[in-house]
Amino acid sequence: YTIAIQIGAILAVLTLYKKRFFGLINGILGRNQAGKKLFLNLLIAFLPAAIVGILFDSIIEKYLFNLPAIAVAWFIGGLALLILRRKKSSKTIEKLSYKQAFFIGLIQCVAMWPGVSRSLATILGGLWIGLGLSAAIEFSFLLGVVTLSAASLFKIIQYGDALLSTYNPMILLTGLLASFITAILAVKWMIKYLERNPLKIFAFWRIALATTVTIYLAI
Repeated sequence: YTIAIQIGAILAVLTLYKKRFFGLINGILGRNQAGKKLFLNLLIAFLPAAIVGILFDSIIEKYLFNLPAIAVAWFIGGLALLILRRKKSSKTIEKLSYKQAFFIGLIQCVAMWPGVSRSLATILGGLWIGLGLSAAIEFSFLLGVVTLSAASLFKIIQYGDALLSTYNPMILLTGLLASFITAILAVKWMIKYLERNPLKIFAFWRIALATTVTIYLAI
């Protein structure tokens, strides 16, 4: 069922960044040099996660999809947010180099650990290599479209028959529509929040949640 939800989220990001998406299409067709470079950067950034996902998908699901491992990810992620500092920059996506795109792709691999936010990890990666905040957010979500689309396609190939035999089309459409609407609202809110506020609140929340879960598991 998460496949339907992911497709809704993908469509939401494409809707919010439709101008950039059409630029990508024109770039692929050779009509837009900026769109072509962005497409190559997204492809380069996607490759690390694709390779790691194919090689270690079963291992990740076996050893990291449990509450203790997720709590550790929450705690480490909170510390990372406190340690890392946002660099002031106005660097745009158009100035992103292939090497920098690959670095963001490596950071995205860390988000395969459940409990690590993919969007936040890649946004921090973008800020770390000098992208402006709006550019880092935009690249993160565009990369998310590529990554989630590939992951959804991979899962459909694996479980497509079971998906169609388990759920009727109306249930799948309802989940897709709900995720589409909530994703648009969440992305818009997140962009506005990050533009006006520091990341510390997310750090404290993750550390507090990780500590609470650890105490609960120890009791």
